Amino acid sequence: MDKLDFAEGMKILYSCYHKDLNNDDFIIWYEMLKDIKPDVFKKTIIEICKEKSFMPTVHDILDKSKNVSNSYYLSIIDKMYDDGYFKKGYQELTDEHANRNYDKAIRWIEKGIIPQFLLDDMNEYIKSKTQINNKETLRIEAC
Repeated sequence: MDKLDFAEGMKILYSCYHKDLNNDDFIIWYEMLKDIKPDVFKKTIIEICKEKSFMPTVHDILDKSKNVSNSYYLSIIDKMYDDGYFKKGYQELTDEHANRNYDKAIRWIEKGIIPQFLLDDMNEYIKSKTQINNKETLRIEAC
């Protein structure tokens, strides 16, 4: 996450809790949180604001971001399963093999050890769905 994404998340925190942080706090918090993906960071901050009455600590944000990240990845895996991703291969796999691969993917995500090939496939899936959605939007706007 870059500093602009971080600043947006911190604006949300400030508007929820009205707690001032000095420049040193921002630098330390950014160093601790910069490895979180921007979309996960924003979702994490919003969920924390909805759940907590008091300003979160860095550790609260780190812990919550793991849960948000896992639920995000799991939702992608579910959509990939629904679209038949886990049946793809040199030859179409059986339902048993597809379910086994799906279960493995879920366990990897829950343990936080997602293999690079799965991350690549998830990113490719997201790109393909985004392109399809953009084309549908363009068609709707053209009518």
